[in-house]
Amino acid sequence: MKNGLSCSPIQACCKETGDPLIDGKCARTEVGGETVGGTAKAAGTLFVYSDAAWQFRFKSAQLSCCDCFHPSAAGQDQLGRIMKNGLSCSPIQACCKETGDPLIDGKCARTEVKRVYYKGFF
Repeated sequence: MKNGLSCSPIQACCKETGDPLIDGKCARTEVGGETVGGTAKAAGTLFVYSDAAWQFRFKSAQLSCCDCFHPSAAGQDQLGRIMKNGLSCSPIQACCKETGDPLIDGKCARTEVKRVYYKGFF
């Protein structure tokens, strides 16, 4: 708990460094126990994080034809819906399963079919 806020992977908090110039700008932010730097957060705003985008299994039509990695217009539309509403994994809507192996995870080679819900932003 920092400044009356509960810090979690979904609720980021400013990390105090002891330097009033850095702390006043929230230049170091803690997300999920990890410090990320170089940020500037306006007073009274909150950072929100969700794993939903990383767990969604994109179809080929939802990927850019240029690099086969970034979302196409259809992929951006789906991504916006996921980030707003969240993502429910099920046998009908399989999600990417994290294995710890970056090659397997990057290809979404293993899927999660049990019922799991990843919260969106709202």
